[in-house]
Amino acid sequence: MNSKRGTIEIEAEGELYRLRFTTNAMARYQDRAGETVTQAFRAIDAGGQSDDLDAIRLRRLFWAALSSEHDVSEDEAGDVMDALGIQIAAQRLGEAIRAAFPEANPGNARAPSKKAARPKPTAT
Repeated sequence: MNSKRGTIEIEAEGELYRLRFTTNAMARYQDRAGETVTQAFRAIDAGGQSDDLDAIRLRRLFWAALSSEHDVSEDEAGDVMDALGIQIAAQRLGEAIRAAFPEANPGNARAPSKKAARPKPTAT
């Protein structure tokens, strides 16, 4: 992973692919799906609590992330997912989502500044 650029590299059937949620990728997803990527992320996260798999949403998100670096159709993105296996594809997609929104990851939170952590002196 090239976390500096938010890129997740994957290899499928001897080909190297890159997943990345750029602004343009997110806009392409929203234009095609009629929902924002954050709405899709929430829906997938909520679906993780059941046995339901929204294959269309998952493939479209994968396609959007691939489209930042590759000229592929949604069907071709599905073929890449099949080559990886759906579980691995979903894991790598999750990595791309976390790389795109690092501030939302608890492990990336900045420590509070020392200046803010000191109590203010009280007047006597």
